[in-house]
Amino acid sequence: MAAHLSERYAAGVEQTGLAQKGGPVVSDVRISSRPIDGAVAAGARSADLLLGFDLLGAASPANLAVADRQRTVAVVNTAQVATAAMVKDTTVSFPPPAGTASRIERETRTGENAYLDAGWIAERLTEDHLATNMVLLGAAYQHGCLPVSAEAIEKAIALNGASVAANVAAFRWGRAAIVAPEVVHRALEPATPESPTSESAGEPLLGGLDLPDVLHPILAARVGDLIGYQNERYARTYLTTCWRYSAQNLRSVQARRSR
Repeated sequence: MAAHLSERYAAGVEQTGLAQKGGPVVSDVRISSRPIDGAVAAGARSADLLLGFDLLGAASPANLAVADRQRTVAVVNTAQVATAAMVKDTTVSFPPPAGTASRIERETRTGENAYLDAGWIAERLTEDHLATNMVLLGAAYQHGCLPVSAEAIEKAIALNGASVAANVAAFRWGRAAIVAPEVVHRALEPATPESPTSESAGEPLLGGLDLPDVLHPILAARVGDLIGYQNERYARTYLTTCWRYSAQNLRSVQARRSR
């Protein structure tokens, strides 16, 4: 739709494969100033843009086969998306991202590619990963890889009618991530509140309890941890249990001594 609004022709085909079982989805899109004839799927070394919503998928041999070292620019999401194998077997780990990106670099225009954690940006914006694709689309546009206008893309989003404000925002933040990545990261980085140490946080709950001196610093630290983990009520339950057992032990010791 964005291509149409930019007075261009467009055609696309999706290879869904095992999408519903955790497999990859590959979409081939052609945009041209002339009517598109023939096959839409990209042939060997024919892609101008490799838009990688998934780092591992973008680096797969089948997808890199359409890339050309003199022609193809890659814009890739670096978020670590688990594969079906990783979900089924927790011993399977994500390979080193640097090594995966180097495979993409070897088959594309080295040094001209763009990498960003679009998943992190999307989740910080909307508390959901679904905006990731639109963030990456914005990055690809700002990187000069899409032959359509930003106005056309945003109008296409509005015409689609689904989460318009959120998708437009994600598109614009993706553009900003190319222009000023450090500024975007600072703007979206969650604030770190100044909080008291665990021990000082737990001190107020210990007041008035008759506890052995040796237990006081230990319980203060642990109670503070429990407050941070859940809340004061949860910490008070732990503290009450400790105090009860401490009192019982103290009475047992005193009883033995009196005998």
